[in-house]
Amino acid sequence: MYIEMKQYIIAFFFVLSPLFAQVSINVYQNGSRVGFDITPEGDGAFVQIADPGDSTLWSGIVETTTTVELNICPPGSVSIRWSALIVPGLSGIVDMGEKLMIPGGWFEVGADSEDVALLSALGMPPEIYGRAQPRRWAFIDSFEIWKDETPCSLFSRFIAEGGYSESSYWSAEGWAAMSGAGWSGPSIPCPDGGLPVRGISYYEAEACANWFGANLAYELQWEAAARMGVRDIFPWGDHFCPGSDITANINDINQCEIDTFDYGPGYPEYFTGDIAPSGCLAMGGNISEWCRDGWDEYNLYVDIDPLEPFNSAGDDRTVRGGNYATWDRYECSPLFRTGYDPVVRDANLGFRIARLVGDGAPNDWVEDTYIFDCEAPELLEIIFADCLEATHDDSIGFVFSEAVIGDPATVPDDTNIFARNDSTVSDTLWLIILAGTLGYGDSLGVDLSTVTDTAGNPVETAETTYFFVCTYDLDVVLSPEDICIPVDCRIDIEAIVTNIGTSGPIAIDSIVIDAPFEASGFSPVTLAPGDSARFNIIFQPGIEGDYAGTLEVHHSDGFYAEEITAFACGTDSVYFQPQELDFGDVYEAVSGTSGLVFDICEECTLFALRVGQIWWTDGALFSTDLAPDTVLDYFNNTVGTIVHFDPDYHRGAFTDTLHVQLLPENAECERPYIAHLPVSATSGSDTDCTPTVECRGARLVRPCDTVKGTESIYFTGICEGVVEIYDHRGRFVVELAPDSYNEVEWNLTDESGNLVPSGLYYWASGKSKGNIAVVR
Repeated sequence: MYIEMKQYIIAFFFVLSPLFAQVSINVYQNGSRVGFDITPEGDGAFVQIADPGDSTLWSGIVETTTTVELNICPPGSVSIRWSALIVPGLSGIVDMGEKLMIPGGWFEVGADSEDVALLSALGMPPEIYGRAQPRRWAFIDSFEIWKDETPCSLFSRFIAEGGYSESSYWSAEGWAAMSGAGWSGPSIPCPDGGLPVRGISYYEAEACANWFGANLAYELQWEAAARMGVRDIFPWGDHFCPGSDITANINDINQCEIDTFDYGPGYPEYFTGDIAPSGCLAMGGNISEWCRDGWDEYNLYVDIDPLEPFNSAGDDRTVRGGNYATWDRYECSPLFRTGYDPVVRDANLGFRIARLVGDGAPNDWVEDTYIFDCEAPELLEIIFADCLEATHDDSIGFVFSEAVIGDPATVPDDTNIFARNDSTVSDTLWLIILAGTLGYGDSLGVDLSTVTDTAGNPVETAETTYFFVCTYDLDVVLSPEDICIPVDCRIDIEAIVTNIGTSGPIAIDSIVIDAPFEASGFSPVTLAPGDSARFNIIFQPGIEGDYAGTLEVHHSDGFYAEEITAFACGTDSVYFQPQELDFGDVYEAVSGTSGLVFDICEECTLFALRVGQIWWTDGALFSTDLAPDTVLDYFNNTVGTIVHFDPDYHRGAFTDTLHVQLLPENAECERPYIAHLPVSATSGSDTDCTPTVECRGARLVRPCDTVKGTESIYFTGICEGVVEIYDHRGRFVVELAPDSYNEVEWNLTDESGNLVPSGLYYWASGKSKGNIAVVR
């Protein structure tokens, strides 16, 4: 429907979807601002408001009455479309044998407060369940998902049919990783075709799914299949051991009953309790499963678009579900999320195949278009004589291109000056000035910014228009009118002298003004009625206090006099608060805030300081985000200054000083303003800086000098410098930089990423050194 909305008119629109869900929309306009009161029924709706170019102006889930206000002028029209939050039920699932077809619709994903309470009771830390929050809606279109984790038999076919030699199955990154590492099959051999394939990277899982003509499951497809709106914290319920059936295959001592697979993965059908509401098996345990989404732990998963809920950002990839080595039962929850580097080939990692069936968009959109009045009333004509009569009633008529309402503001604001229209709403506005309201030499300023059309659009011109009383006189206007400045500074004030009379030209001879004011840039001039001349007045006070002087404009008919007042303030203080910044004992990069405070001339709104040069005495380990050209003035007298300290593995006590030069705006001052901020920090005072070597396996961490192929080498206590690795002949192998915890892993590769052969290797870090035997 196309509807022109007018101010003060409320319209309700009721729109029905094919499934009889209802949304009512109340639309109102006030100038360029348009409001939409959106009220859904049922579970709610997803609503989009777009401009004529189909760019989204606003979108969101509406579960209760929601008010949205937008500036829509131009373009002046919007379209509103919405999709009802229809939740697919279990009855819509189609069992296709080895796979299921999940119907598309709106799913509630993520954890609510009740889920968090249950997970917390299981021991899940806040930083873990925080990854699943908040609860929100997402549209997931129809998709197929395989009931079981991908078995060894299918992956063996992938290998046999050229899976590791045909690049078309692989992404560019995956092909490069596979080729560089020399992969030709899983890192864990498959003893039985019915067991899930494991020990594969994300890239291998992705390539196998592509070969099969499908994809890996997206993260929210996986969660939807595991929960299907039932909202239990485990696929089978809210209790880990609800009955006699064995649930998830996790570490044997944490299972409900001991399984027969000896601390390893088993057949998904064996764990009869690990069945999701959709019918998928082993989504709680057995092996963890690669998902298609990028892993961004703290941002994109929370801020997903309800219509595009799949996250492609992040170098790592998302992993869902617990596995046979899981020690914490809460990891079996569909709400548990984690991420891995896509080249990781841990023994507990596999995948599940899925395929999108729909086009990814809802099929029940309802859309309407609304057109608004965005045209400002145009001032066509002013009905006015040459000047206003002082001794008789007079009037000014303003003719507009459309009907208007409202009274103009006038200077002076007098009850004897008022608006009178022929009717409440008219295209001509008459301003009446009663006799005696204005005297000779006066002027009337008319501000039309308060006048609007019936849709609230202000008139096209917002400038104040001046009308003069018929007289022979001058007027002087100063800019700025309120003059104030600190002592020992100078300001130039623009003065405009205008012939506001109607009796003829005025010849101006000279300008005279009292000290400490000084006139500058004036030359004799003759002004016709309405003409102006400009000159400058210099104010340069030497001491604090109020100043007053008389400005005299000498002309052919005498002189015009006007008093000028100014103020010189004597306060002189620009500083940081706090005036020193001490980070204390830190071990990694930190930031702190100090306010740059402007305390000069508090009562002077004219004077301001702009940040000029910024420098540090040293500048090695401290930095600041304070930007040049930042302005401090009467309205913005404090600016937050962020200071960063990055120890960069340095140890000891560090001090520096931030210096900020401030330059006056609209004035010239004899001396500079400079603020100083001392900062200090101590880094690494409690850090253990004794280098050690640890071998870390699946279940054991130990000091070592011999590492097996299944273990990883970690160097700890590396406080300064790097770790360098050499082979037994003294040839350089690789350089390793420690992290913020002063440790670094060596993955037994050289600087090109190639695995090193067995043998003896030497390491050195600063004055510490040692040797490592690599056994394969």
